[in-house]
Amino acid sequence: MLSREAQAFLKKQKPGQPFFLYLAFGAPHYPMMAPKKYVDRFPATMDRDRRMHCAMISAIDDAVGEVLALIDKLKLTNTVIFFQPDNGATREERADHMARPYRGGSNGPWRGYKGSLWEGGHRVGGILNWKGHIKPGSKPEGIGMTMDILPTFVKWAGGGPPAGLDGSDLSGWLLEDAKSPHETVFWDYDGLGAVRRGDWKLLENWRDGLAVPTEKGMWLSNLREDPSEQKNYASAQPGMVKELKAELDKWRASVVKGA
Repeated sequence: MLSREAQAFLKKQKPGQPFFLYLAFGAPHYPMMAPKKYVDRFPATMDRDRRMHCAMISAIDDAVGEVLALIDKLKLTNTVIFFQPDNGATREERADHMARPYRGGSNGPWRGYKGSLWEGGHRVGGILNWKGHIKPGSKPEGIGMTMDILPTFVKWAGGGPPAGLDGSDLSGWLLEDAKSPHETVFWDYDGLGAVRRGDWKLLENWRDGLAVPTEKGMWLSNLREDPSEQKNYASAQPGMVKELKAELDKWRASVVKGA
């Protein structure tokens, strides 16, 4: 239905006429369900929840493909296309058909699930396409954040972003092989905090996902040496812990709560 409505909108556009389409699919998400034709694409011998998860993603693949094909057909060739999930896979029991910890999705090799500040909770793939501008197959090294999309797209549309945005313009990083504008990034969520600078990442309190008890303390990860965040470097690197904790506290103090 979402794909059909998106296509109806696109058919009203004309080449050279600016437009904005925000297409937010609800899947894969509980309630876990997909049309039979998509479920049948995967073997009945698969785990039930994994099979349904794959079916939902397959349905999204088809829907996105239909939208992209229509963009080409209508010759809306200067369209910037961005695709991204909102978080990692979940372990929530309400997603499982028998109320067990859900295993339909995987975040491997990253640790953690939706609702955590481990890489498995918030590290997601992003695909950006702008024909004639972004080199096909390129994979910029560094950090990009969802909040960067607004200022970047406004820049590409010929405007200037409103004042006070947290995001950064990624034009140099994406189009000119420059470094990411982010040296240090921060998270604060539901009693959890994290800061990343280069390969080092400090977590203040942690949990593996939603509805899981929170553990208190400091966990220092090195994402180059230990991308799965299994080793806590805090005791071996007290100076790095102190530096990153100070940066996290300073950032928190600068945030306007409730804005």
